[in-house]
Amino acid sequence: MPHKRGRSSGPGTGDIRKYFNNKTADPSSPVKVKEEKTDPVDGHSHTLNVKFSSNDRYEYSVHCEHPRTVLQVLKSHSEWNAKMADDGIIIHMGKGDKETIIPTHFPCTCLEEGETLTLYWETQEVEQRAEGVDYTLIRPVEEYSVFFIDTVGGVNSRSKELFRNQGAVKMFKFLCVYGEKGATVMETFRRDGRFLDYLESFKLSNNDNENTLTVSTEKVKNLHNNKFKIRLPLNKSGKDGKNQEDVANKSVKEVADMRGRSVASTKTSEGTNTLTQEKLMEIYELLCEQFPHLKEEMENRAEVNTVKVEKVNFGKAQQSFSEVFRQKQMHKLGESVCKVRVGDVCSGTGFVLFDNYIITNAHLFQNCTDGRELHDEIDVFALFNYVDPEPYNDFYCFEAEKLFVDIDSELDYAIVELHPEGWKQNGRPMKVPKGLLNKFGPLPETGEACIIGHPKGEILRMDPTWIIEKEKRKDVVKECLEPYRKSLFPIRPLINHLNDQGLQDLLESEEHPTYNTFLYHGASGSPVIDGHGRVFGLHTAGLMFNKPTDGQIEYVIEYAQPLIAIFEKFVNNLKSRTDDPTSQGVLAKVKEVAKNNKHIQILDLEEAMDTS
Repeated sequence: MPHKRGRSSGPGTGDIRKYFNNKTADPSSPVKVKEEKTDPVDGHSHTLNVKFSSNDRYEYSVHCEHPRTVLQVLKSHSEWNAKMADDGIIIHMGKGDKETIIPTHFPCTCLEEGETLTLYWETQEVEQRAEGVDYTLIRPVEEYSVFFIDTVGGVNSRSKELFRNQGAVKMFKFLCVYGEKGATVMETFRRDGRFLDYLESFKLSNNDNENTLTVSTEKVKNLHNNKFKIRLPLNKSGKDGKNQEDVANKSVKEVADMRGRSVASTKTSEGTNTLTQEKLMEIYELLCEQFPHLKEEMENRAEVNTVKVEKVNFGKAQQSFSEVFRQKQMHKLGESVCKVRVGDVCSGTGFVLFDNYIITNAHLFQNCTDGRELHDEIDVFALFNYVDPEPYNDFYCFEAEKLFVDIDSELDYAIVELHPEGWKQNGRPMKVPKGLLNKFGPLPETGEACIIGHPKGEILRMDPTWIIEKEKRKDVVKECLEPYRKSLFPIRPLINHLNDQGLQDLLESEEHPTYNTFLYHGASGSPVIDGHGRVFGLHTAGLMFNKPTDGQIEYVIEYAQPLIAIFEKFVNNLKSRTDDPTSQGVLAKVKEVAKNNKHIQILDLEEAMDTS
């Protein structure tokens, strides 16, 4: 039998209800409950400690005087009620290692006095309430049986999805499950809501004695305080619709390939010494039992081999941009790149479009504008020729007008007009460098790229890189996460953090060019240039996470906004302001500058100029 947990001990799966085995209820017992769920219950009084993340240094005491679900206890505090999104909460019971999680509808009476609960949030559903079940009806504690399900499956289940949110649940060792003693295992699983619906004819094997099995139609009354693994029958289809034979064939082939062999196709004719599908599955399960990281290792090797292509391509990009004529070309284009200083708020990068108009990212001006107008207290400056480290700076500066020519949060761009004359530190007047609008080019699907900008607001830097093709983006992300797959740190929070930043949309995007670069904070608004010297992107942002090992930032993948799309939106916005002479004057300048660029003539500027 598992050990019992003391109140101050670390997390475990021991007896979490002191009075479960009482045959008669003690009137003074702190876990005594009544059938009524609306009236206060005499004698029901206990305290829980709640943390809002594993990194939260504070534990909040929550006093409960009514038998109810854990979620109801948490929602009883108005300060926390807004945080309690029902379908994405994971509740970790205990302190220390991530061992046991309980459902949100877990009865509070089944928790020890002073129990610590740590909350985690998932973007995807973790549990699903069964229809027609009143989860608020809390029965007397002695009517429940509480047991624990291992998140690692047993025989025929290791490679199967068993839970609604497989990745989130696998961060922990056990699911704590409760059920009325008269209910079956299957009924209890359905009511729990964290298990997949396809689980039917399964068995539970006791962790202390794997030869002791409990079928899914058995009552749960004798399962109290025990730990189990789920066993599935052979040929049981999983969530993805693939059956066990498919998994067996694939896995055995992987094992054979690893040892330098090939698996011959099996024959089914009578008298032939062959491996049946059942035998293949049995071999696969035995291999997984003895070598739990085998399949993962094979997948990892495939991932590394795939990503290697990007590393080779990056080397080619470095070599290409090391050619002198390319460096001269990039240096010439870099003269039009500037550091953008937004008051005391932030700094970024921009570059000249034409005349004295520059383009940068709209997110630099967050909370600094009313519509197209800058707040009075915000001054914006553009610094050119900021290429030498202090004290040898020879940059020159221009102040920006308070009214944006155009700003768009969807495509994250802002077009700013600079005062016609700037100045050097010695007071010498300067003019804005040449614009790059006539250098705009189409979005390449692959090939070399170069980014020129001011990371961290520092001197101008150039970074040669390689465009990551759409079908290879996932491999690049996997490579960044790879060091943490076998570490002691859970990988699911890192994936969730990337998803919150829009990872899935970026993986599928046809519009956004992606790449890796060392130009991070402060480089937003940099031009992204292809191997032919054409400017195709506005460097915008990247996905990142804090390393669990040391808290340092790990940069995963970066992306740009396509300039052709920005230019089209810009022209349409100017066109729509028919009553604004300034906008119409800018539109006329745009037409004049763009007329010799075949790549942006496709936008039909003649039509855009027709304001009748």
